[in-house]
Amino acid sequence: MAVDPIDESVQKGVLTQRLMANHKWENINLQSISTKAADLCQGLVYNALGTYYGNVAAYRSPQPALGGILIPGKDVCAVAVFIWILSMTSEIRRICEVGLAIIRLDNAKKGQVQADVDVGEDVFMIKRKGVINKVVVCVVVLIPRMFIAIILLIYGAIYLANTLAVTDMILNACALEIVKDIDEYLFEAIMSHRVRELIEGTRFSYRSPKKETLRGQVEEIVPIMGRLIFVTVVFGIAWAGPLTNFETQVDDFNSWVCEHDLNFAWINHPVIGLPFFTSLDRNLRNISGPIDAEQLRCFYQAHSLMLETRSGFTGNPLSDATSGIENTTLASKFRGDHPDCSKTGGGGHNPTCPNVPVGFMINLASLAASDIYSSPDCADYDLHLQVLATTCGPDKYGSRIFVKSDGSVRSECSDFEEFSACPVTLTPPQSKCSPENYTSTMEKYKINYVWIPSQ
Repeated sequence: MAVDPIDESVQKGVLTQRLMANHKWENINLQSISTKAADLCQGLVYNALGTYYGNVAAYRSPQPALGGILIPGKDVCAVAVFIWILSMTSEIRRICEVGLAIIRLDNAKKGQVQADVDVGEDVFMIKRKGVINKVVVCVVVLIPRMFIAIILLIYGAIYLANTLAVTDMILNACALEIVKDIDEYLFEAIMSHRVRELIEGTRFSYRSPKKETLRGQVEEIVPIMGRLIFVTVVFGIAWAGPLTNFETQVDDFNSWVCEHDLNFAWINHPVIGLPFFTSLDRNLRNISGPIDAEQLRCFYQAHSLMLETRSGFTGNPLSDATSGIENTTLASKFRGDHPDCSKTGGGGHNPTCPNVPVGFMINLASLAASDIYSSPDCADYDLHLQVLATTCGPDKYGSRIFVKSDGSVRSECSDFEEFSACPVTLTPPQSKCSPENYTSTMEKYKINYVWIPSQ
């Protein structure tokens, strides 16, 4: 994971993707009539960006901890950073104690090291070291080790503070702990058993003030207070610095991805090449009067219901229907196991069953709407209309498209002849043709253009 995973370039890249792709008309969710940007913010997009934003949303929302307490993501990171500070403080403390013990050793003559055997403890006790030997140990071993510990403390805290997911935090913490103990692993892996026993069985012996004296009490209390102050100051810097900065970056990222208007779609005008916009917000009415987005949503939810029924699902949680296509005959025909589906019409398929032979499907994919109208396969597909009527129903989605003027329900394609049987380019009078064009038809019946077939 990068030290700064949500920098300005990442945010600009995400904003560009949102505006140029996630609001594009061709990328809208036809089933819910929502933009990909809105679906992303609701957790309905399953790709790398969807996973990343899921981590962002989890970071910004309080997470359950022991006892049901909700903890924000920043506080979870703060706990990990605090534990890391304590771990590195222990490492720094060991380095300081070893350095202090070496300095307090009596000076040996000619730079030698003098050690005795403590029979009771069964260890070697180093009692004297030469001045040069002390300097070499401090410069070559202790000072570099202290420098490494401080670097690990700083960058480890930043590393943990900039973590989004809890799983990543656990992995990062384990990785840092391995890096901290790399010297121990090298020692265990390379040194012989005899050398390891010798080093592990060596102690420093030096004179220290008695605890009963004032100096002894001071040397006992001052280090404790110093370590408390050190931990407090370092954690305060981490809280005010990387933790707060990362929280701000996460909020900015969320603003760029999921704030402002999520419910508009755009498409470039074919002539001028500049965008035109439409609102998909079901709470807003478009200029033409009817709630276009809701009517489109109804149409494509019926589309989804047909697909899910054909797949064998008995429920459709993504639509208004609660138990799939409730009519068993309709459901059987869409699944293809109804006896009518084994019968074929003049065009090689039965128009009362939406399951067709493969050859017919290949031919259907290559035909335009005008070809269908002039072919022998042109028929009223009342089966599909019944599913539309079941899914949309009277008075739903701001339109009474399925209700006739006399109050009866339109349940067959022929019931729609009054506003869809006549091409808008023809001039009345013709048999049962209406003189209305698209605009007047939409205004009269409060319907979207999707319900008016082009002939």
